[in-house]
Amino acid sequence: TMKKSTLKLLSLGIALYCFLIGTTGTAQTVYSVPSSTCSSCSNGTYAPVDICDAEYTAEADIYPSGSLAFGTVSAIGFDQISGSQSNIPIKIYMKTTSASTLSASSWSSAISGATLVYSGSVSFTSTGWKTITLGTSFTYSSNNLEVLVECDWGTTTTCANNPILYYYTASVKTDEYWENTAN
Repeated sequence: TMKKSTLKLLSLGIALYCFLIGTTGTAQTVYSVPSSTCSSCSNGTYAPVDICDAEYTAEADIYPSGSLAFGTVSAIGFDQISGSQSNIPIKIYMKTTSASTLSASSWSSAISGATLVYSGSVSFTSTGWKTITLGTSFTYSSNNLEVLVECDWGTTTTCANNPILYYYTASVKTDEYWENTAN
C-alpha cells in the first residue's frame, strides 16, 4: 500500500522515503517537499548540492515530527528544475532533535551526533525527482528529523550547469547553510 502525504515546512525540495513496519507487513510512505501544487514554492536554490563558486557547501534542514510518521528512512530525493552535473561528491547525515529551529555555529557542531547515511557521488542530469538510496537506513523513532547534506569538491568550481532545485520558503528557521572556498 502506498500513501502520499505533503510536508510544507522546509526550505528544500526533499522527499523522504520511509518504510514502516506494521502488523500487516511493509508499507512505503513518501513525504514530498514541495508538493506539485505548492503555491509558494520557489526555484533558484543550489543547495544542498551546490557546485557554484566554492569548494565546500553544507546544509541542514528540520522536518517537524508532527508532519512525519516514525519508521525507517531508506532514501531521499531532490526535485530538480534545471542544470546537469555528474559526479557531485556528497555526504548525507540524519539525526533526531527536539529543537524546532536551527542555530549551529559551525558544520562540525551541526553534524555532531548525526549518523552518516550516504557518502558517494550523485548525478543531477535531468529535471524531476532525483532519488538517492541511502547506504545506511536511518531509524526515525522520536522528535523532529534533521537532514544534513555536505558537498565537498576539494577545488574551486564554477556555476556552469549547476543543478537548480525547488525550495519552500518557511517563516521559521528550519534551514541553515555553510559555504567556504577551502574545506
